[in-house]
Amino acid sequence: MLLRWIRQDGLLHILVSALLVIAISVLLPLWLSLVISFIFGIGKELWDKYHGGVPSWHDVICDVVGLAVGAIIVILL
Repeated sequence: MLLRWIRQDGLLHILVSALLVIAISVLLPLWLSLVISFIFGIGKELWDKYHGGVPSWHDVICDVVGLAVGAIIVILL
């Protein structure tokens, strides 16, 4: 049921957000990598809104899940 709600697009949002957090945290503190990655996610939704796409709260929620996954990975490593 949860996977049906997330869908393939949501999985991509989770993956990209997590990878952004991990990659950025190599150079910057974790908190800043989370902020920057969140801004990328919001920026993508704003791009959708103003360039013919469809912005989605679903995507933002999946981005936040990805931020959490990325942060956990960084903390554990």
